[in-house]
Amino acid sequence: MDEDQAILVAVVRGTYNFDNKDSLQFNIDGEKVSLESTELLTNIETQEGSYSSVAYFPAYNESSKCYWVKKDFIKRLLDAKKVWVKVNLSREYVEGEFSKDSPASARSAFRKFYNKVWGESEGSKK
Repeated sequence: MDEDQAILVAVVRGTYNFDNKDSLQFNIDGEKVSLESTELLTNIETQEGSYSSVAYFPAYNESSKCYWVKKDFIKRLLDAKKVWVKVNLSREYVEGEFSKDSPASARSAFRKFYNKVWGESEGSKK
């Protein structure tokens, strides 16, 4: 694997088949970018249930596919003002805003990953 590449795993809670073509799409400041999966089949895994002191959290399924992404693409995601992500499933889709900067957001996690693997990005100074 090229040192300027990473594998992005898109995960959807539930049992779904991802579309075969353009299953992962980003809208980066108005420009649509589609990614093609490295896999033909959707991975489906069952996550175990768990107990806490006050509740039981039942087992659930997760569906996923992997995508090659380049360092420059991740930097674009981090530096953009508005980014939306869309996962196209066989009969429907799910989407959400990537560009939120809250501590538990995808963008925050991507920024931590980028800084750890490739060093500080411009977007990390926000």
